[in-house]
Order: sequence, then structure tokens, then C-alpha cells
Amino acid sequence: MLLSAQLRENLKPGSLIVKCEPFAYILSQKLSDVVCDSCLRRSTSALLKCASCKHVRYCDKRCQRNGWTDHKHECQYIAKIQPRVPPDTIRLIARIVIKLRNGGAKIQGQLPDGQKRTFFDLEPHHKEILEDKQKMAAFNEYFKVLQHFMPQDLPSKDDIWEIFCRTSINSFNLMDDDYTSQGIGLYLEASIFDHSCEPNAFAVFQGKTLEVRYIGPNELPGPVNCSQDIRISYCSPLKDTPTRQKILRESYYFTCHCSKCNRDPDTLDLYKNGSLKCAKCGKAVPIPKEIRPKNLKCRQCHFEVTPEKLKDFSLSKQILTKLSDSLVREERPLSKSGLAVIHSAEEVVHPYDLTLLVCLEKASLAELDHKDFRAALKTSLAQMKAYQFYYPSFHVNMGVVHMRIGKLASHLGHIKFASQHLEKAEEQLFITHGSNHTLYQRDLVPLLRDAHQELRNFGAQ
Repeated sequence: MLLSAQLRENLKPGSLIVKCEPFAYILSQKLSDVVCDSCLRRSTSALLKCASCKHVRYCDKRCQRNGWTDHKHECQYIAKIQPRVPPDTIRLIARIVIKLRNGGAKIQGQLPDGQKRTFFDLEPHHKEILEDKQKMAAFNEYFKVLQHFMPQDLPSKDDIWEIFCRTSINSFNLMDDDYTSQGIGLYLEASIFDHSCEPNAFAVFQGKTLEVRYIGPNELPGPVNCSQDIRISYCSPLKDTPTRQKILRESYYFTCHCSKCNRDPDTLDLYKNGSLKCAKCGKAVPIPKEIRPKNLKCRQCHFEVTPEKLKDFSLSKQILTKLSDSLVREERPLSKSGLAVIHSAEEVVHPYDLTLLVCLEKASLAELDHKDFRAALKTSLAQMKAYQFYYPSFHVNMGVVHMRIGKLASHLGHIKFASQHLEKAEEQLFITHGSNHTLYQRDLVPLLRDAHQELRNFGAQ
């Protein structure tokens, strides 16, 4: 664990607060064919299978050696039940069982304020989980599967209960460079940070290494008390207030009272829940739940929204909602007919509308897969319009999408436009990821360098 010396001084946006390795982690089963279990890098070539269990895969012998510490004890259990593989959460619990059995209870993570923290120091929320019927049903089901998975070596149900409670509350989703979840990790140090819907810090990953950086917006006077002064977000800031509150109550057992949640009403929620595209100026017109067609006008140009336009909007929203729900639920790729539905809805629904925005996020990736770069650029620009409206000054998704826009624009020959977005990506990623992150060094720096060189070459002609 790296402890930032800057915590004793003022924190500036981009300052590293903590860098740590997982106490335990698991790669998502659905990615095991294409992602290395040790470095968590996606591979375009065949990965090496573990010779014994045939499930876990690695880039090469080096990654296999590095990953053996985490895999060697579970290997025998996976091998015995092949071709079946336990769900991700059960494998994570099993890895923690194995780690604790081999001295893991003595492992101490050093907190940013210098205190030590062990696995059993993590908040368990026993009472709340006992009263949560869904969580208790999951626990009982997990224990049955664990009895089959590691029958001779499983601790008592009470011991598994302690592990389950701490894992349920304190785990992080392991995110790749596109900020898509690829597994679950438990971090002793990073679990100290509390939540805010308006966070001043952000967690990013390099493989399974977690880094928390201060994102501001203002300089934070030192010395910094991490448990009081630093806040990360446990859920997406794009979700409306009632949805965020529901997630936090059901998953973390608290009610958020941050400034964003205490705004009544939150103006942004009006746009998130329904934004019509003005037929005259193209700006977003928030659609209240109680629609009064005769009184509804664009706030920008005061153009009246007709009943016919509202009807088209309502129909498009219904179609988008069904499509969005199916994409999230089934985790399936977006078809060309689905893309056509989304882009047709853009005629009447504004990107500030969260239902459309979710679909646009899926659409831009699908268009990249289809190598329709012009469509992907247009869709990514629509995404960015909403991101700039909703996100704070710095957010990982802003940097990632600015970089995608720059890369697409460069490929299409729009070099000046590409350079502008790559420079914006640099501003974002420097703060959220730091200049040593692979996304910054390996991906962004060469793109920016090439774009600047092309601009110089063009100017010299």
C-alpha cells in the first residue's frame, strides 16, 4: 500500500490519496476466456489455461506465476466440480476463507491516517443484513454451494456469515480502462472511504491495483482526515435522487444526506427522468410527471411543445425503456435494428434523458464493433453533451469518452477536432488517473503526440 505524503499538506485535484492491492479479488466468470486472471488485461490471442482446473487463464507464464498465490488453493476445488464453476461471489468468499486460513487475519492494511486495519475491522452491518430477507436468502444459498465446493475445508456457518457480511458491504467492482466492471475486489485500505453523491475523490484501477485520487473541485487544506474529509461515490451520479437513495439503503444500509440529495427538488432530476428535444432550438425541455401541454414551453427559446410532439416523445420513451431494460438485464450486444430504434428516438428525445443516455452508451460501443466510425463519433458526441451537463468537473467517463471522440475524429481525418478532444481527455485523465496510469501513458499520449504532429505537418504545407 502506498500512503500519500500529500495528506499532511493541502490536497490539489489529481493528488494520489491511496494506492493498494486487494485483500482478495475475483475475475468475472463471463470474462475468463478473454481476460488474464492475474493482470486483468484483455487479450486478443488465446490465453494459457491452468493445467489442473482448466478454468483460470493467464497471458503467459509470468502472469501464471504471479497469480498462483491467489489461485493455488482454490484450484483443487474448481477442478473437482468441472465443468461447473461457482458464481463470482462464492469464489470470492472461498478465496477469503483460504486466505484467512493461511494467516490472512493478521494482514494489516495501513490507512491514510497511519492506523492499521485488518479484515475483521471492516464494518459487517450484522443487524441490517439479518433484517434483509433477500440478503439472508442469498447467504443461505451461498453456504449450500460452498458446502459442495469445498466440503472438507469449509469453516462453520458462523464464520462464513462473518465473511459474507464484510464482503457484501465493503467490496469494489474491479473496473477496466473503459470503466466497465470485470470482477470484484476487497480492499482493506480503500474501504475506509465514505460516500457522497457529490464526491471529492475517485477510485480507478490498474489491473487489480486500486488508486484513489482527489478530484476537487477546490484545493483541500491539510492535514486531511480521510474518514471525514474524503468522499467517493458508491453509485452512479447519473441516477436520479430516489434511485440513488434506494440503492444506498438496500445495498449499504444508510440514507445519504449530502447536499445533492438534500436539494428539494433537484432540478437535474427533472431532466434525467424526461427530456424532450425542442423542435426549434434542439435544447432539452424537461417533461414533468404532471404534463400540462398548453403550458409547456422550451426554457431556452420559449417555443411551445405541441400535443403531437408530446405523444411522439411518450411513445419513444416507452420503446427506449423496453430496449434499455433488456440490454441491461440480458447483457446482450446491440443489434443494428436496435441502433435504428435509438437514433430514431433522438429526433424527439434529448440526450439529457437518462433512458436515451443509457442506450447511447450501448450504441456507441456497438457502432465501434460494427466499425461504423462516423456513427460512433456522432453518438459519442451526444453522450458527451449529457456527461458535461451531469458530471462534476472531473470524472473518469469524461476522459474516456473525450479520448474515444479524439481517436474516432483522427481516424476520420478531422485532426484539429481530434486534437481538441484529446487535449480535453488529457486534462481529465491527468486528474482522475494520473500521468503514470497505462490509459494515460500507453493509450492517450501516443494519440495526442500523433495528432499534434499531423497538425504541425499540415501547418508546414
